[in-house]
Amino acid sequence: MRYRLYNPLNKMNVKQQLFILFLIIIIPLFILNAYGNYKADQILKRHVTNAYIELNKQNFRLINRDIEAVNKVTSTVFQNSLLQQLNPLSTDETVLQRVKNYEKLENLLTTYSQETDEREPVYYSLYVYDPENTYFFAPFYPGPKKSGVYFFSDAEKPDWFDEAVEKKGKGYLRLVEHLSPPSNSQGSQKTLAYIRAINNIYRNGTIGVLVVTNLDARVQESLRTVSLPEGELYFTNWNNRVLSAQSNDHEDVLELPPEIADMGMTSGVEDVITNDYIYVVNYNHVLQQKLVYKVPVQALLHQQKEIKQVIQLISLVFFVGSLIFMLYFWRSLMMPIQKLVYFVRRYEPGISFHRPRAERRKTRSVC
Repeated sequence: MRYRLYNPLNKMNVKQQLFILFLIIIIPLFILNAYGNYKADQILKRHVTNAYIELNKQNFRLINRDIEAVNKVTSTVFQNSLLQQLNPLSTDETVLQRVKNYEKLENLLTTYSQETDEREPVYYSLYVYDPENTYFFAPFYPGPKKSGVYFFSDAEKPDWFDEAVEKKGKGYLRLVEHLSPPSNSQGSQKTLAYIRAINNIYRNGTIGVLVVTNLDARVQESLRTVSLPEGELYFTNWNNRVLSAQSNDHEDVLELPPEIADMGMTSGVEDVITNDYIYVVNYNHVLQQKLVYKVPVQALLHQQKEIKQVIQLISLVFFVGSLIFMLYFWRSLMMPIQKLVYFVRRYEPGISFHRPRAERRKTRSVC
């Protein structure tokens, strides 16, 4: 006994079979369209992210070059003989000698603070602890955009001074709120500063702390060389505290995804693509710095959406055209065939089909 495969289409009429055929043609088209859009999004995100990684490397290198230039100047100032001989506790110097030394140090720091390349200047200032007030004639009115030599007592000691001394001559970046103790008449002193303690190379002890201010303006110059579509650029320390940013409207501490929030004791570049943002982080554990690019995904895919809309419009036109073709095919071809099939099924041999009465009357009248 031969078994025949069961075909469910045999029980369907021609109209139902054409509808099934129509679905078989259209459904894969929409599936391929959705899959193509998804893969296009992923490929675009990856290619753009790779481009941002290279841009971030160049930007980070430019910022570090400026900071390294500042560090070299501080090393030069560190070794200056006039500075190494500075000792407020010495009783061998007269007031006139102290005034002359003060003027020479002022001129020295002013010279290093002058920029000749039309860039935003940075300002070098020296802070010296003077408990005996031997330099009583020196004014103590520091500012983020001025250089000078400042002597202070215990009551005027800045909150970052002891921190710099503990680092024993190692320079570091810090966001300074106050260069001197706050007062009612004091203006804003907030600035990004490079701070380095000046140690005595002939005997133990700290001479003072060299502070380079207005570095945030210099970093922002480097950040402005990069243009991201609705993106945000942040220069942070190792704890994600924002030191400088392309925009002034930002949080004090930058929130990053868990994958890149804590990089350990390494250096390199990492990227994370979330549903809302693309993050590119260049980090250096030795310098304790990070450069973060934060780009909205929607802004990145805005132009691609226009292409998607064109593809969807083409798919819709194809869908409507296929539907019209199927209806035309049904009316012009399948309807006559269906009538013929209906006639053949009713026909039986030996049965005559009589003509209508009107046609027979017409035939008789002709005769």
